[in-house]
Amino acid sequence: MRHNHLHMQQLSSQHMEQYNALLRYVFQVTDHQLSDVGWQEKEIIRAKFPTMEKADVIGWFDNDTLVSQVAVYLVSQVAVYPMHINIYGTIYFMGGLTGVGTYPEYSNMGLMHKLLEQALKNMKERGQDICYLYPYSIPYYRRKGWEIISDKISYEIKDYQLPKNHQVPGDVRRVDTEGEELKETYKR
Repeated sequence: MRHNHLHMQQLSSQHMEQYNALLRYVFQVTDHQLSDVGWQEKEIIRAKFPTMEKADVIGWFDNDTLVSQVAVYLVSQVAVYPMHINIYGTIYFMGGLTGVGTYPEYSNMGLMHKLLEQALKNMKERGQDICYLYPYSIPYYRRKGWEIISDKISYEIKDYQLPKNHQVPGDVRRVDTEGEELKETYKR
């Protein structure tokens, strides 16, 4: 397969369907999974519009892949959301890296390496000296220069955000783990 017309460019809302298609392919999101959680394809695309408006989204395109000479085909992408992070009481401007993916037929060409390098350059220019991501593969991103900084997450929630306590009929009884009561339950 020849890839003569590969080029990197900024994505905009006109690339939304290709952006979403690549994400769905890379993360293996099916129509069935979307409908199970109450989403439809068009809703997902609409929900991703803030990405294009607020994030720095760059990707590789190959215009030889399509029949139409006008259209381009997104083959690899990365998005960086502008965020703030509090580290020991100091607020830092940071980039949240997400939406990383490449179609398999374009893998092992160095495209993602170049995208990540460009994304980091763009972040540095915007004063984002810190970049967070939630990796699908720690070894992959470790080779790219990222490192684990924490395996602990803390949440603050208000009492009204907790589910309400509902009374249910019945009682609790302690039983021996080797007793007949549990053996009967597991037979069912």
